[in-house]
Amino acid sequence: MAQYTAMVTGVEQKKTEVIVTIAPSRRVCIQTLVWSYIRTIPSLIAALLCGQIVIAEDNFEYEIRLGAQHTDNVSRSDANEIDETILTPGAKLSGSKETRRFRGTLDSDFEYQHYLDGTFGDENTSSVNAEAEFDLVEDVLSWVATDSFGVLLSDPFTPEAPDNRENINVFTTGPNLDLNLGARTVLRIGGRFRNAWFEESESDYDELAGSLALIRTLSRNRSLSLNFDAGRTEFDNTELNSNFDRNSVYLDFSSRMSRGAFNLEVGYNALHDFGEVSSGLLAGLSISRNVSASSSFTLSYSRRFSDAGDFFDRFNLAGAGGRETIETGATGDPFEAESIEIGYDFSRRQTNAYVALSWNGDTFEQESFRDNNRYGGVIGVSRKLAKGWQVDLDARYDEAEFDVEDNDYDEYTIEVNLQKRVSRLVIIRGGYTRIRRDSETANQSFNENRYSLYLVLAPG
Repeated sequence: MAQYTAMVTGVEQKKTEVIVTIAPSRRVCIQTLVWSYIRTIPSLIAALLCGQIVIAEDNFEYEIRLGAQHTDNVSRSDANEIDETILTPGAKLSGSKETRRFRGTLDSDFEYQHYLDGTFGDENTSSVNAEAEFDLVEDVLSWVATDSFGVLLSDPFTPEAPDNRENINVFTTGPNLDLNLGARTVLRIGGRFRNAWFEESESDYDELAGSLALIRTLSRNRSLSLNFDAGRTEFDNTELNSNFDRNSVYLDFSSRMSRGAFNLEVGYNALHDFGEVSSGLLAGLSISRNVSASSSFTLSYSRRFSDAGDFFDRFNLAGAGGRETIETGATGDPFEAESIEIGYDFSRRQTNAYVALSWNGDTFEQESFRDNNRYGGVIGVSRKLAKGWQVDLDARYDEAEFDVEDNDYDEYTIEVNLQKRVSRLVIIRGGYTRIRRDSETANQSFNENRYSLYLVLAPG
């Protein structure tokens, strides 16, 4: 449940998609795969750029896996439960690199799902976050490129299933110009182009944005900045979506300490949409604290205007951070997003444990039926046993409340994984997942049992 947030000196996030399908009986398969590979090229370029540089580094991690899953309710329905076996080859790749003129990170979890019984068409459920910043003129002019690829719910009211999720890719690029106004003050001028692509929904858009930041270094580990951001979003399909402008002004204070970090954003943001103006508080808070040598505490809060592409770009998880479907839903309607999360982690040589609680609330500009409050809680334990064995246990609770009557639900998930390292390179991993959803809406409640078995190649 940890949120992945990558930061590379003012770099935004980047990810992409990779789809492969082998199903001659499905006319869309080959064409879709080829097209999604084309859509994935920006992310793959960034991934390769980061990956090639990272491969020689000590912090580079990877795994290659081949496995299968079996579920007794692939469509997650209470009326028509269907058994299905799924082949799931995949790979993970993560790492970072920083040199005098380059800074880059890569977190990725590639996964392809082939449904042996043909209940659904093959799909790509990968998640990739790639970032790169190149100094064109050292300490003066740099170019940022990021890409985010993953999975988004098409309809937030119905359970996640292969027919209710789609790929999304958000590519962002642009320059940063730093002008020194003294020994401790910098004026940063930035420009960004962002493209958001949705696999199924008619919500594709381009955004042009500019930023101005006056940054003051208070000490070696502390800085204060005054920031102005302005952007224009234009959709490919303006019959279903309305173009909008988003502006903000805020103060940002950052501090790094020996046992943690602190960041605070406070300001104002406005949204110009449908000839109307919505405005409100822009706020962000991030606190991390090492409570002891083996435990840490995190607290985060955020409130700002957003959209499906921007929200996905901020909270997509990949690689070591996990891989999840973003629940906001595929829509072109902007919204005010507010969230809070608190977490506690405990880590020792043989045992890792964590607990987290979260709340998210979205208020949409026009599609008020999408307004929601979501609550979540997760607890997990991982224990390394003798002779290369390891067991992982995770339990999760999710609750959603919508303004639309009868769409509320409660969802419970228990996941158990057991793995055995049989050599320095080979791991055998098996798992069981139980999901139960209770909903007032007809055919929205379900129970699912899912089993998995993988052969994994990962150095250790």
